[in-house]
Amino acid sequence: ATALSSKEAGVLLHAYTVANLLDQDFLIHPPQALLLVILTIFCCITVIPVMIFSRALVAALFPVAGAIIYLAITYAAFSSNYVLPITPVLFAMVVSLLLAVSLRGYHEKLASSNNGKIPGPSADPGALTAIADGKEDQHSDAGTTELLSISFSGINDFTGILESLEANQVVNLLNIYFTDMTEVILDHKGTLDKFIGDKIMAFWGAPIQTEDHPQQAVTCAIDMHKRLHRINGMLAKKEYPAIQIGTSIHTGKAILGNIGSKTKLGYTALGDNVDLAWRLEDLTGIYGLPIIISEATWNAIDDSIPCILVDRIAVEKQLQPMNLYAPTEVFLAQANLPRSARDLQEKILHSWFCPVR
Repeated sequence: ATALSSKEAGVLLHAYTVANLLDQDFLIHPPQALLLVILTIFCCITVIPVMIFSRALVAALFPVAGAIIYLAITYAAFSSNYVLPITPVLFAMVVSLLLAVSLRGYHEKLASSNNGKIPGPSADPGALTAIADGKEDQHSDAGTTELLSISFSGINDFTGILESLEANQVVNLLNIYFTDMTEVILDHKGTLDKFIGDKIMAFWGAPIQTEDHPQQAVTCAIDMHKRLHRINGMLAKKEYPAIQIGTSIHTGKAILGNIGSKTKLGYTALGDNVDLAWRLEDLTGIYGLPIIISEATWNAIDDSIPCILVDRIAVEKQLQPMNLYAPTEVFLAQANLPRSARDLQEKILHSWFCPVR
């Protein structure tokens, strides 16, 4: 029995051998070093996609394609009398695939059990790298007081949108909105704290401290409103209503740390200044302005972002009144101010603030 026939006459085997000797036509086995290189390459083709791509189907295409390519290579090599091993390479690829899947599952389980120990993927990647390198102390029981620029953004008249859409449409709308806005925040080196209903809380200045975080926060808010055109275009294709948002920014000291339970920790900021930033977001609807920044933030930014003085208000439980400002760019583009000062004062009195005249 040979590879050519199940019953081959012995005299023919002798004839084949003599013909090969006369023609100097021999099979060539590659050196062991080359085999090790081949094994390494195709094992990498199997393992790396599994560790990189989140979708299992996409990751599985690479080892399958690698196996097909290697079989084609062995066939072409054999046509030139080179004999490449098939079974060892395919077996190594299968073992590598199983090990890679197991390792990835272990890492995902470990990440899930350590959820909240450090800022999640919503933090700026550069900040995460610094924390991993030990540049910032982020133990679960560590708390610090940091100077931050805190931002809240919310969809105007979100209650009306809820009443006009089905539940699955509301979820789809929010996912479209949050996806684009998260991208803008991360592009501006911000840390996405949390989603609160239709609101987004983000802050700048931690975990990596930067001196220009008020500038970054205001620039990000302006770009978020510019991104609304693209978001509303996607919503229009799904026949969803267009949205407008209000964004507030306040700069002040806040308590920062991993807060929660043993099973769930969240990297977040809290304190009076966070509460003030939250309340200022309500005023964007009252004043009809896309962006409102506090006096503390206005004092910290440079002249590259011109602003307009909106009003002077007193905050509950605080003795000193403060000015409110709006970036000129969005003020002129989207401002929708109330018609009368009386109407404006009445709206403010129903909020957390009172007008100062």
